[in-house]
Amino acid sequence: MLTGTVSRRQSFHSSLQYHYGSLVYLFMNPTNDKAAEGKSNRALDQALSVDPEVATFTPAGGKSEHMLVNLSDKHLAIKVRCSNNDLYRVHPVYQVVETGQCKSMIVTRHLGPARRDRLVIQYLPTTDVNCNLIEFFRDAVKKGVKIEMLKVILKMKEENNFSKDATYL
Repeated sequence: MLTGTVSRRQSFHSSLQYHYGSLVYLFMNPTNDKAAEGKSNRALDQALSVDPEVATFTPAGGKSEHMLVNLSDKHLAIKVRCSNNDLYRVHPVYQVVETGQCKSMIVTRHLGPARRDRLVIQYLPTTDVNCNLIEFFRDAVKKGVKIEMLKVILKMKEENNFSKDATYL
């Protein structure tokens, strides 16, 4: 499983820097556009980030790997929910992303027809890294705690069908 650390820094341009192993990803907002500034500030206020935000599959299936990045000053308990558990598998479903850390999440799609499915990452702050996450989320729902959510877009693309191309007839 892939892990790493994250640090925030402020400069003339709003920026977010990910330290992932020996690789460094730097995202910057080079424009002075007020709308873009507001959007980037909202993104920085989020406790959790997922990269990439879109998982692309074909009807034949496939895999998509995503990085969950904890941008908050607290550990985050993560639970992944999907609208179609027959076609999609997520590993791991439950995990804790510690303060300033990155964890990987793999989404696998099996063979099946294209549909509009949803994948949501639910997260809550936690102090206990080794808690039973199933019970943790169950208790949070019973207590009426507001669970934060982050969407991952599940996008379908069509495979190339060479039988329709005249050169392959």
